[in-house]
This record gives sequence, C-alpha cells and structure tokens, in this order.
Amino acid sequence: MSYYFPSVRALLLEASRRVADLRADSLTQWSDTVTADTLIGALAELIHAQITTGRGLTVVAYELYILGLRDEEFRSVAETVNRALRDALAHHLPSDTADHLATTAEGLQLAALVHRPTPDTATLVEALRGRAETQP
Repeated sequence: MSYYFPSVRALLLEASRRVADLRADSLTQWSDTVTADTLIGALAELIHAQITTGRGLTVVAYELYILGLRDEEFRSVAETVNRALRDALAHHLPSDTADHLATTAEGLQLAALVHRPTPDTATLVEALRGRAETQP
C-alpha cells in the first residue's frame, strides 16, 4: 500500500472517494426507477436495504464521512453523496422538499445504524411521508 499511497490519510481519502462514487452512482440509478408517486416507499426501501443487507458499506461510508468533521477534503467527498441524494429527490420533488427529505433520510439512516431495533420499511415510510407532507 505504501507504494500507491504516501500516507494513511491518502489511502482513506481514496477509499472515501470510491465509496462516494458507488453511492452517487447507485442513487442516480435508483432515481431512474422511481416516480413522484413511488418515491417515499422506494426511499424507505433504499434506507432499509442500506441499514440491513448493505449495512457494512453504509457503516464504512459514515465512518469516512465523519472524517469530514475535521478535514475539508473528506467533507467535500461527503458533500458529493449528500448532493447526489438531493439531486435524485429533486428530479421528482420541489427543491425545498427534496432538501428536507434528504436531511430526514440521512438522519433516519444514521440513527438506525446506532439504535436497535432496526426500523422496518413501514416505520421509515411513516417518518419520511410526514416530513414530505409538511413541506410547502
């Protein structure tokens, strides 16, 4: 590894970029499969998949994103994924609603990784729907 990366930070930054690219690509593909009518249910299913069957990658992604609290380059990488989610939602919803829903989705996902039991899809739908419906 030291041949390819001059430091552990450089290795982690490259790993972060690759995880971000995977997430952004999957969100783009996901957005192509949903409509405004199916969006909330599909988003709940996506979150549920990421906290259950995709938990390993999701945990790694958040660990790398957390590095952005202290490092601008890591923050920039994390922001690309956050923008990808907002952009995916904004294809189907007004921008303000997409922003609020993305923030809610991110919070639900992070909380679900920490707290037990893992929420089911119906619980996630209820939380997301409530957030989407309260927006103008």
